[in-house]
Amino acid sequence: MEGYTRESLEKVALTQASPVVPLAVSPADSAVRVDISGDDYSGSLWLRKADVNTIFDVDGSLDILNEGVFVAAEDSSDWLDEHFSFLSGFINFSARSINLPAGRDRVIKDERFRAKKAAVSAAAFRVIDRLVSHSREGGDVRRQAAVILAHIYDFAGEDVRQKILSYLDEFQVELYKSARLIGLRELWESRPQVVYLHYPKGRWVEDLTSFDGKKLYHKQDDLTDLQAALMLQDGLVVIAAARNESSEKADLLLEAAFVMGYLKRKQIPAVDLARTNIVEGRFRSKPVPQALRQRIGTVKFVEIAELPNKMSWLVGTEVWVNIAHPVVGRAYYRLQAHPKSEQVTDLLEVLVNVLSYDLENAFRNLSRLIESTQTEADEAIPA
Repeated sequence: MEGYTRESLEKVALTQASPVVPLAVSPADSAVRVDISGDDYSGSLWLRKADVNTIFDVDGSLDILNEGVFVAAEDSSDWLDEHFSFLSGFINFSARSINLPAGRDRVIKDERFRAKKAAVSAAAFRVIDRLVSHSREGGDVRRQAAVILAHIYDFAGEDVRQKILSYLDEFQVELYKSARLIGLRELWESRPQVVYLHYPKGRWVEDLTSFDGKKLYHKQDDLTDLQAALMLQDGLVVIAAARNESSEKADLLLEAAFVMGYLKRKQIPAVDLARTNIVEGRFRSKPVPQALRQRIGTVKFVEIAELPNKMSWLVGTEVWVNIAHPVVGRAYYRLQAHPKSEQVTDLLEVLVNVLSYDLENAFRNLSRLIESTQTEADEAIPA
């Protein structure tokens, strides 16, 4: 190197060198990042946005430095409690604050290490404060903060859970069908009689019916939406809780879990609308002529103005038909205007069969109507 001038070194660098990217810098696309420090260490912890929905599969890694010199990359679980082990980052220790072997390529796991681990784990709790701060931003930032917090809460022991809940007074939740955010303490201080939580069940389907030898399936989110709309119509508090997009039920993370934990701590009753059927049997059907009632059994005609685009719901063992839907409403009021019309009753029975997913009877009744119409047409032809 003695024969190279500064100018010639710069020329070599321009053509032959590659940039050195420091590893101990938090990524720009972090969903959460916090700086931590103590008397003899400093560092940063983070989780990338791309890892939020698959947080169950994330094993964090920490770069350990001593006086700025890289020592080793270690599993985050070596330094952090399990509920924080998804975090990655770096920790820079001052001289002689941790013991290193002669090769200076690892940290000796002795009493000094265990003391530093306890200090770092305690400092990592700053993540909770940062997630609370992110919740104020609303939108996807708030949703990601809720999912991360749900993961921490899920993996924490009961004592740590109670500590987490004590930090959540200012955590912002989203009201259903509203862009408004409300802090958990503000919600508690409003003294609601009960709080309902709505969230989509996700990608899983359940049996619906069989038709022509084929099995049909559906998602149960429609019942959750119905219950939330009814509670909203009654002026009750409904929270639109976040969840992750995992394809596995075992990896489901729900904001509802820690929100319900917070409300329980404050002695406010809370109901998970995705897991509790609170409306079956509680609403009476609008009137229908006796002739149709005998044919359709326990099908109920209801008016859910909050969901005018929905025709019907399966509510436990009941079927609810929504006359707030324009097409269904016209058919229902046509029946009310002509309660003794055999033709109107027959056609409405077919409509109810379809909306009840009773496709076999719908097909059978429609075939009967076609046959009777053809018979009447044949009889009308002069001999």
